[in-house]
Amino acid sequence: MKRIFSGLLALAFLGGAALVQAAPWKWEFSLKLDQERTVLLAPTAVHSDAALKRYYVVDAGNSRLVSYDQEGKFLSVFDAGGDMKLPYDMIRDAADNLWVVEKGTNTLTEIDIKGKKVNRHSLTDNGRKVFPDRFEEVGGVFYVLDRKEGAVLALDSSLAVSKRFACEECGIGFVDFKVVDGSLWALAQKEKAVFRFALDSTPKGRVDLEPDALD
Repeated sequence: MKRIFSGLLALAFLGGAALVQAAPWKWEFSLKLDQERTVLLAPTAVHSDAALKRYYVVDAGNSRLVSYDQEGKFLSVFDAGGDMKLPYDMIRDAADNLWVVEKGTNTLTEIDIKGKKVNRHSLTDNGRKVFPDRFEEVGGVFYVLDRKEGAVLALDSSLAVSKRFACEECGIGFVDFKVVDGSLWALAQKEKAVFRFALDSTPKGRVDLEPDALD
């Protein structure tokens, strides 16, 4: 499990830029988009689509998504017709829709590529505004990190909060998370610890990270 902890901690210290481990191409390939080698500006996340055998890089600084094949060859740029506002994280769902965390609008944005429709969803938790940050989809369930509260929220099919994964003992809450093998692992950066939860949000333990956790 050390790999999980190390990966989470690395994400926090790198400002949240997600790297695909054991990818068949190197990270620097993602900095080349075309013959002019237009570079990415502040990439913040990578989404791997195994079915389509491609990678999507969230190019936050340029408010767009950039796709590559499994060899690292540039495929295309998508910016929703110039309507995308500071994307930060994303997934592609089973229906081929894109879901993007847009910090410029503070929304979880649903993009129907074929229908050319953009639907922005403002999330709330018990009447309180949610500030989406990191985002995952596992088993048809959306999980989003509320950066303001430092809690991970599971969303139902209507995007209402169905479960909360929170740390009452943490000073600023969680800064990143991963869902792996039926458990949710959440990183508390200030406490230098990873907290494990069952997917019903039941706490299952805490692992304090060693100073060499990034080795």
